[in-house]
Amino acid sequence: MSFKLTVHIGRHKTGTSTLQAFLMGNREALASEGIYYPEPDDHMIAHHKLAKAISRQSIKERSLIEVKQTQEYGKILRHIRKTLETTNVLLSSEGFSNSHPRTLSRLFKFTNPVVAVYVREQVSYLLSGYAQLIQSSNNAMTLEEYEQDHFRGADYDRFLNLWQAHFPDGDLVVRNYDRQYLTNRDIVEDFLVNVMGIRTTTHFDKAVPTRNPSIAGKLLEAKRLANEKGDLAHLPNSLVYGALGQLALDSRYEVKATISSEMLERLEARFIATNEKVNAAFLPDTPLVLNSELVSDDANTELSDTEYGAILEDIVNAVETLSKSGATA
Repeated sequence: MSFKLTVHIGRHKTGTSTLQAFLMGNREALASEGIYYPEPDDHMIAHHKLAKAISRQSIKERSLIEVKQTQEYGKILRHIRKTLETTNVLLSSEGFSNSHPRTLSRLFKFTNPVVAVYVREQVSYLLSGYAQLIQSSNNAMTLEEYEQDHFRGADYDRFLNLWQAHFPDGDLVVRNYDRQYLTNRDIVEDFLVNVMGIRTTTHFDKAVPTRNPSIAGKLLEAKRLANEKGDLAHLPNSLVYGALGQLALDSRYEVKATISSEMLERLEARFIATNEKVNAAFLPDTPLVLNSELVSDDANTELSDTEYGAILEDIVNAVETLSKSGATA
């Protein structure tokens, strides 16, 4: 009997953190299904360190041979190879999508990996990526600036065809991260059933808290203004990030992020044709379609000084609460 290595490569903003938290918390249940999920280093929930070591940027600095010959990664690869003699192995990191597929193929040349990837329609991907940028950094660019100057990597036709060239004959599994197509509208269920081939999932612990909730509306604009003004610069970034995640679940700040109709037209010009190619080649039954429901020309996120001050106070209070509890993001 031959065993398989499955490498989940994301992509970014497709429920990866939630899925990885589930995998890490269900290692024993996965083992009962004949799937070994190696415990990542540095108290992580996914294999980001290995992914980073073989990213395009890292491979520019040192060769793949050098990576494989290091004590740390050489040990990991030998462990995976040995484990594949007795069971299936699963690795997960959205960072793997930053590698050239040829590099990943060569890294695991001792086997024939299955690569699993989820893609997300570009409107919600844009909004989620922008919110993550503002929430996690001190960047103060507007959504319009982000969309026009920094929104890259969403041409899935080019991306998937490159991976298909190195992982042909069913070794590339492509799924649409759209809840209407996910099994039970859930990324965990979908991954277990459609990627790992697990038919019964009732014995898994699915009580995984929402991770990386996106901020939107006036909370997002307040954080952008705080980035611009430096009003939160004195606080630890990890605590600010965690505080914003908690506030995103507060009913006062629960709001759907939207784009303008003008921005939708620009996205349509960029992605409709390439999405049609992706749908024909990889997603004939679960097509990528730009989400026009996330369009509004009436959304108002402008803040008065009073509103900004109140939201800033909420953020600071949430940071203090997290700090007292000893929690981080």
